Amino acid sequence: AALPNAIGELKALTTLELRECSSLAALPPTIKAIAKLEVQGWEQPLSGYARFLQLARPRIEAMFHDLLITKIIKGSVSEFWDDLSESKRAKLDDPHDGDAHGEILVRNLMKVLRRQKRRICD
Repeated sequence: AALPNAIGELKALTTLELRECSSLAALPPTIKAIAKLEVQGWEQPLSGYARFLQLARPRIEAMFHDLLITKIIKGSVSEFWDDLSESKRAKLDDPHDGDAHGEILVRNLMKVLRRQKRRICD
């Protein structure tokens, strides 16, 4: 009996402050469903390809300087991402180890890009 009452009281919330909740990966469905709720101090973390690209982009820009970064990202980076298994992609979304796993993937991507760059320059 207490749970439905608590959910009913949640619907009365208008503001939810989450600045100190940096490890929160997603809002619970009950909270998401509250139409007039303003969530402050928290943004949904990037996931999947967007998170991978955010980690990789600075290194790609440093490696290729003046070349067309967008073309490289649309080609080689997208192809690298498409070739990853679902389990490797899922590890990137882990709220605790995702960044570390992402760094490993980016290092592997950079190795691939270096090999491609050498082939182009030779």
